Amino acid sequence: MDMTQLLGNRDVVAINSTEFLEPASGKGTTIQPATYADRGYNMSGGIAVIDSVQSQANRLEAIFKEEPYARLVPQIKINETNLLDIGHRLADAMVNYSSGNKTVREAFDKADKGDFTLVAKLNPTALVLGIWDSRHTRLKVPRMLGFSVDANGVGIVRDRAAQYRASIDSETKAMLQRDANAGDNTSEKKTRAKMSEEGFNDIPSFDEKKGGCIAEEIIRRGVLNFIPLRGYDQALRKYLFGLALVMLTYPLDHDYRSGTLLVQDPEKPAKLEIVYRNGTREAVQMTRQQALDFAKDAAKEFGVGENQSFMLNDVTYKQYQKTGTTGKKAEATKRGSKKESVEA
Repeated sequence: MDMTQLLGNRDVVAINSTEFLEPASGKGTTIQPATYADRGYNMSGGIAVIDSVQSQANRLEAIFKEEPYARLVPQIKINETNLLDIGHRLADAMVNYSSGNKTVREAFDKADKGDFTLVAKLNPTALVLGIWDSRHTRLKVPRMLGFSVDANGVGIVRDRAAQYRASIDSETKAMLQRDANAGDNTSEKKTRAKMSEEGFNDIPSFDEKKGGCIAEEIIRRGVLNFIPLRGYDQALRKYLFGLALVMLTYPLDHDYRSGTLLVQDPEKPAKLEIVYRNGTREAVQMTRQQALDFAKDAAKEFGVGENQSFMLNDVTYKQYQKTGTTGKKAEATKRGSKKESVEA
């Protein structure tokens, strides 16, 4: 497949990726969906989220720390943390308050005016996976590549129950309880609580409907959107397309959490398809090596940014806390609220 020709075909709007997965323990066995604070499983209409778009993006971005992919992007470090591991990418507070502040501010200022070259020289994966400079230019770059993993046809959601039994014998336990109460007016209830904290009490637990689920099928879907790509100049467009193809074809491990190790369904091979503007679809074959070779050529043509290291310490934090992330002294209006003053 001629990828340069594909990129130049304005009738093409996307490439879809579909992988059919199953539990390593076999079809029809229990898996653990993603669990969210104050909600539990994210489940609706018989569909449970196994791995979100954001989580998939983080997993894919991390591959660029490995060879040979590491040569395709600049390796930027804040202290000892790789930028590829930082949650909000180039717009993260860890970057904003580091010695890289001025470099990053310049990159976003130029991007806000339509020139994304400096952002690509620092954090090109952010232009593929999305970024929002929420504290400075307010610039939003939409995600052009997104994956998600969902369990469909969830018919059974199990309750979870567990029983921890302390490893000490009853005599030792009684002795420890006496010692805990010695010379103190501690109540029996507090004594039991203290013993539990230390791991000396039996502890039963039960969580309603958090013991995993059984699904009819598990599908990992990805969409590479060509529309945002066409907003960049030719060299950058090709470079970002190469990075996206590497992520699109990368054989990601599906070890999401305890109880959710997934593998390919041998009866349903993965597929890629080109989607045209008129809605027609065409199956396409693309290997990981083909994507990597294209990405290498595109990276050489564009010019990968230099590896850099920035420091975040009390000096840089105070410096940019005083001046704000704009690099200009923040001015509080007399009638403005405290929030308005901070964001000025």
